[in-house]
Amino acid sequence: MLSRRLLLGGAAGVALTALGGCGVLEPGGAPPASAPNPSVPGHAALAALRIRLDAAASADLTAAQTDLIAWAHGVNDEQHAATSLAVPSARGTTADPSGGASADPSGRASADPSGRASADPSGAASAGPAGTPGASGDPAAGPAGSTTTPSAPDAAKALAALEDALDEASAAFTAQALDASTARPLTWASMAAWCAALRTQLPRPSATREPARGVLRPAPQSAGEAFQAALDAANAALYGLQVAAGHPGLSAENRARLAARMTFWTNLRDTLDALARATSATPSPAPPWFEVARPASAEEAIAMVARLQAAALPILGRSLAHGDHALRQPLAAALADLAVDIPRWGGLLERWPGLPST
Repeated sequence: MLSRRLLLGGAAGVALTALGGCGVLEPGGAPPASAPNPSVPGHAALAALRIRLDAAASADLTAAQTDLIAWAHGVNDEQHAATSLAVPSARGTTADPSGGASADPSGRASADPSGRASADPSGAASAGPAGTPGASGDPAAGPAGSTTTPSAPDAAKALAALEDALDEASAAFTAQALDASTARPLTWASMAAWCAALRTQLPRPSATREPARGVLRPAPQSAGEAFQAALDAANAALYGLQVAAGHPGLSAENRARLAARMTFWTNLRDTLDALARATSATPSPAPPWFEVARPASAEEAIAMVARLQAAALPILGRSLAHGDHALRQPLAAALADLAVDIPRWGGLLERWPGLPST
């Protein structure tokens, strides 16, 4: 039985169920492939997404959008490494594993024995400098003797194409996560959630972006523990949001937004409870109260919403990674919803939503 004591809020942050026993993954394994694996549908979507990121990087965007695209290139490098693909050595190209620009030299991104993509076996999931977009996007020179260069892609068209690519990649990555034969479903579900969050930021980037970080594989967990942990996280988050919503200084708009978040967590809790009972699991009921530090101001209440939801991410991710297959769909959807919503409350735009940090 998991511990029922969950502490939320407070100046020191939020502590939910500890991810005890996590360890950095061991390096080694097969070298990354230089081309997408046709048996891994998510590979094709990842390659197509890179092409659109490259095009957007060459477009005449705002400074904020350019910075966001540069950050996204760095995350995309990590995604290639984490799914057993060579990291592109330049925009629109792929590293040559036989002697060209190599992928991460530490041996990250080993292939999963099942033929499906595996999570980054080093646990670091950082195949290049954080936020590095790749080689220069300067346009190629024109025909011999020409002094002109091609014009930059139209910004609106490049952004629209990137938005479409993010939608398609999110759908493909989610499908990969839900495939019962996928060995590392959380890796793909996290990538899908990142795509959804990045898409919402493209028109007017405003969120603080998470810097590069080490990533851990979630500790082993039984199916019953996975159901219970996800339920505990949902109940704790819901209780904490109710406390935050009680601050008298919140605006009507923020009260309405908080009510929508409480509805989200209530629906997730009820879905998880029903799934647990359908699989003959017997989840423990939620405790009648949680120890929560009440916010002293409306600003603290808003920050609390971001903190509570961010703290739940790795717990839900762990349950997705090790729980019953029936958990994958609702938890993958929850990761995407949270990755999108947390920045709206002042939280980070995360690189790997749902994966615990080193």
